[in-house]
Amino acid sequence: MSRFFETIKILNGEPQQLTFHQRRFEETRRINYGVLPKTELKDIIEIPEHFRSGLVRCRVDYAEKLESVHFYPYQMSAHTKIKIVEAGDFDYSFKFSDRTYFGEQLSAASGCDDVIFTRDGFLTDASYSNLVLSNNEKWFTPDTYLLNGTKRQRLLSEKKISEKKIHINDLINFEKIAFINAMRDFERVYSFIQTDDYLILNPSTL
Repeated sequence: MSRFFETIKILNGEPQQLTFHQRRFEETRRINYGVLPKTELKDIIEIPEHFRSGLVRCRVDYAEKLESVHFYPYQMSAHTKIKIVEAGDFDYSFKFSDRTYFGEQLSAASGCDDVIFTRDGFLTDASYSNLVLSNNEKWFTPDTYLLNGTKRQRLLSEKKISEKKIHINDLINFEKIAFINAMRDFERVYSFIQTDDYLILNPSTL
């Protein structure tokens, strides 16, 4: 039986963008298990007192039923070198708890902070985030994503980013890249250069 999880940003004791997490939580359960009694994430996230200040990551594990809710301090990591890997027919259309494939690819990318996956040469996602790229006029996200992340959905709905098919050969047309997920927005933006199957990143500004 497949298991799934949600990662929810808690900022000073307040869960962020719960509407998008609730929507994905319900859709995942409906597609994989059929119609089930509704469970509201807001009712099951009880934040311990010592996690009610600062930035905290909440992880909700579930299958047909809720399995666990855990909280962790969160510190945003930086990127300096990224390997580009062809993912072929690898499927991550749901937020599966089994992330063995990502772990294996990261381990194989010695000396790199992350991996960007392509499918038939088109950009999809990094190992734990969606991608957004700027041509210094607009921000774009690949329409060939592996997982339609909640932050990606929110930024699209707010028209802060647009979808675009982006081939690895198109990277020359972009100046900046950022890695977004439930915990990350545009706090870290990078300029980059491409060398063979790698991106070398440097901190930039919006």
